[in-house]
Amino acid sequence: MTYKEYEQKKQECWEEYVSKHGMKNAIPEEPFSFTFDRAFALGKQFGNSEQVDAGTVIQGWVTRDANPHRLFVYGCKPTRLNDMWSALDTAFAAQLDPILFPDLTWESNPQEVEITIKRKKR
Repeated sequence: MTYKEYEQKKQECWEEYVSKHGMKNAIPEEPFSFTFDRAFALGKQFGNSEQVDAGTVIQGWVTRDANPHRLFVYGCKPTRLNDMWSALDTAFAAQLDPILFPDLTWESNPQEVEITIKRKKR
């Protein structure tokens, strides 16, 4: 399941909850989101057939700040902010090893990427 599919499923569940209970303000969306995230993780752990696959694919954007030693991946397309990139509405951001993407510079546009996360085999 891609990140976009995951977010779409979460939104569908939120809308279903609101329509069934008719009280959107009874449970704020933030606690709902936390609960959905935990339920999703448990579903993967215990084999929910809708969510189990070979790996989870995260789609994002890679950028390099003006400081060439700072390489980041963001969950949504970032924008330039002074001497760095920023994505305030992203679900995640992580600093990467600066030796990755050697052709990416501060002047480059954000590069769209996919990251696959798999459980380590024991």
